[in-house]
Amino acid sequence: MSSPDNTQSSLGKALQRIFQQEDLIRKIEDQDSTSSFFMSDIRREILFHLVGHPCDHLRGIATQVSVKPPSASWHLTKLLDAGILGSSTFRNKKVYWVAGIIDKAHVDTLSFLGDRVGHDIILALAMETDGMRENALYRALGIRQQTLFKRLHDLENAGLIKSTGKGYGRVYVVGELLHDLDTHYRENAYDNQLALMELLVKDGLRPKLRKRLGSRLYLDLDIPGKKEKRKVDFNPLADLDL
Repeated sequence: MSSPDNTQSSLGKALQRIFQQEDLIRKIEDQDSTSSFFMSDIRREILFHLVGHPCDHLRGIATQVSVKPPSASWHLTKLLDAGILGSSTFRNKKVYWVAGIIDKAHVDTLSFLGDRVGHDIILALAMETDGMRENALYRALGIRQQTLFKRLHDLENAGLIKSTGKGYGRVYVVGELLHDLDTHYRENAYDNQLALMELLVKDGLRPKLRKRLGSRLYLDLDIPGKKEKRKVDFNPLADLDL
């Protein structure tokens, strides 16, 4: 069995081959917007948003990429039909992620993180290693108590948080499941970065790798008429700083 160091070394060489070998780059013909998915500004924004924030729903995606929901829906359908995205239904909403980067077994868990209230609760708990009581969360977040109570119940049932004590003395902390997911996506960031780079190359873009920093990737895209600098984090739990 290969050691982690050997695996990372071989992946590093593969990454270099994709982005530094001139013979491979010369084989990629220029593609216009009719034959390339990601020459479209909207699809490019959707792609990078979902890499960093997987399992978002239609309205959340539309807001992030600054388009109306019908337009976002049309582009999402195209990306789904091409097999670039995956989707499922979570709490009566369709959520989306980049295929091959997110483990399907994690979709429901990551969908909870995509929920604004759920994310804010988990973020607050992640910042308090000793945990927080419901009243402290209510004061810190300004969430309606009925909504807060329901979300705490849902998050605990999902294993994302856990509690000790009873009644008003109950203290909530981040669950081990979140730590496990954080470790998983940190350890798999390199493979997922490579998968995205290959997708961009096959689409006809000429990405140039600037640097890797942990789960973050910095790259330049050569789009006709402009150049783009991109930074994307492949760990969807990175902002929790677990």
